[in-house]
Amino acid sequence: MGDKTDSSVTLISKLDASDPLYLHASDSSSLTIVNIKLKGTENYIVWSNAMKLALLAKNK
Repeated sequence: MGDKTDSSVTLISKLDASDPLYLHASDSSSLTIVNIKLKGTENYIVWSNAMKLALLAKNK
């Protein structure tokens, strides 16, 4: 049982918040990242820029 605890502590200590795959407690699948609804090619550029900015702000 001691080995399991030691390996869990080791894994937790290796978490890197700068890693793009790191999920913070505030990251949620139900969270709206941008308020702009994608309407195909009609507003893709605006939506894409907003999404990129939002993901960069979250270090993703």
